Amino acid sequence: MEFLMGNKHVPVLALFCIASWEMQLSTVSATTINFGNDLQSSVSVNCHPKEADPWTHVLKPFTVDSWELSEATFCNVTSDEKGCTDAFAIYDPKRDSVRCPLSCQWDVVDSGVTGRPDDYLTPPDIFFNWKKPKVAENEASKDGEI
Repeated sequence: MEFLMGNKHVPVLALFCIASWEMQLSTVSATTINFGNDLQSSVSVNCHPKEADPWTHVLKPFTVDSWELSEATFCNVTSDEKGCTDAFAIYDPKRDSVRCPLSCQWDVVDSGVTGRPDDYLTPPDIFFNWKKPKVAENEASKDGEI
């Protein structure tokens, strides 16, 4: 016990351990993802977290839903009216820990899905355009429309 009390490095080591532990806790904190649907029809948001089960949310027209994410999560959006998007990172810790550390805003719009680092104060910086489903393209080509 006298060894620990007389060693001037023990308090410094203890402070270092506490600081390291707090830094690890802060890196695990979740980011709020706000996802809005600005279309006149419902959309399905199908997501696949890196280390969790996939999930789907259906957003009614002109609504917003929110999720807390702390791991890489990829989603695609499907609209009966517009088509679908390719899978995209709705949350990427490497990108979003700096871009939008507290909350990220995503919106379904006429041209596709847009992402911004905050609630409408900054222009969108990420875009994903609608794509027509492959089945619809094949059926249309059979009818001679393509």
